[in-house]
Amino acid sequence: MTLLRELTTADAPAVQRVYGSVAGRFAATTDPMGPAAAVAWTTYVLGQGRIRMPVRYSLAIDAGDGLIGLITLHRTTPDEAEIGYVLHRDARGRGYATGAVAEALTLAFTTLGVRSVRARHRPGNDASGRVLVRNGFMRTTSPDHYVRYVRRRERRLSG
Repeated sequence: MTLLRELTTADAPAVQRVYGSVAGRFAATTDPMGPAAAVAWTTYVLGQGRIRMPVRYSLAIDAGDGLIGLITLHRTTPDEAEIGYVLHRDARGRGYATGAVAEALTLAFTTLGVRSVRARHRPGNDASGRVLVRNGFMRTTSPDHYVRYVRRRERRLSG
């Protein structure tokens, strides 16, 4: 079972392991994250969450025995949010990303009240595309080198 939870400063070593497992592949940086950078990043994200909620949520993906990934939900307009996620390479292929994205979509459509959520991944990261499609995202046009998707909130029919 996947659980989204708030990050804590105690998560910094796990954050370092997660980002270290993807540096240079699909992450924005090719430099591995060191211990000091992990503490700084975690502290920064925790501070931003307190200041900017409910604009940005940065949450831990926890499979029951500790942090295995991170997911961010960022409101970009009053009606739209963007989602991003990263998993430790050893946690891939087990449904954790699919479950985490499903939980984050519930947060986006209920707590944030947005009408759509956008996502993107780098070309070649087909597994990420499958996670998004399993969660109802549709591929859209891409003006840049990313593969882009959108998921719209389902309308409820009154009856």
